[in-house]
Amino acid sequence: MEFKFIAIIMKILKKKDGFTLIEILIVLFIIAMLSTLAINGYTQYRRIALLDFSVDSFISQFYELRDNTVHGDYGGSDFEGISEAIENIGDPEWEYDPEAGDGGEVKCYGLYFVNDGEVNSIKKLELPYSYKKEFDSGDWVSAGCDYEGIVSGEFSDVSLDDQISVLGIYLDDTLFSNFAVSFVFVPPNGEIEVKDVRGKSVDAEEIRIEIKYGESLEGKYKRNIFVDLKSGQIYVTKDENVE
Repeated sequence: MEFKFIAIIMKILKKKDGFTLIEILIVLFIIAMLSTLAINGYTQYRRIALLDFSVDSFISQFYELRDNTVHGDYGGSDFEGISEAIENIGDPEWEYDPEAGDGGEVKCYGLYFVNDGEVNSIKKLELPYSYKKEFDSGDWVSAGCDYEGIVSGEFSDVSLDDQISVLGIYLDDTLFSNFAVSFVFVPPNGEIEVKDVRGKSVDAEEIRIEIKYGESLEGKYKRNIFVDLKSGQIYVTKDENVE
């Protein structure tokens, strides 16, 4: 539409022997206005694209952590070996050989959410699988993920764009502050456990992570990532306000 308008103006001007200063200024103003709109449109598109790319990257890393728990690190497929190791934990006559499969040793992988009162952060977490035995329901079972070692656990950054920040982390509908919680996949099947820094279970059905791109708080630059703690699935909304 804009280009047709410019074409009409130029056709009219061609009928004249020359251009007046006013005519030249009008054309320059139109060109400047269209250029500004194009630049703003591209900038907005780029920000939204980077935001959505960061969301996709987070989801990919989330499922990678689950796969590492079930099959072993680096995309292994040693589910049977990991399951056998868990069944035989504590048996002095049996020893798990990581070299026998391509999955590596039994470990728990997950995410560690922290709010220090001002800043929210998310780290990828790697915990050893405890070789202790606990008496439960008339039988001795493995203790599971070693939350006692969470302080000395291995942490790494979740790879997101530098302009991405976490506005808030919610357990169900409750925004938490001055709090830390671990979200861990448990081998061999990848069930989800949510616990605090003391290793006590946290009762919640859903985690919501609210992120944004840049300094703007406009809804188009925000996303809500929901993690269903029962199914282990993720879905994303673009709504500015979530009830």
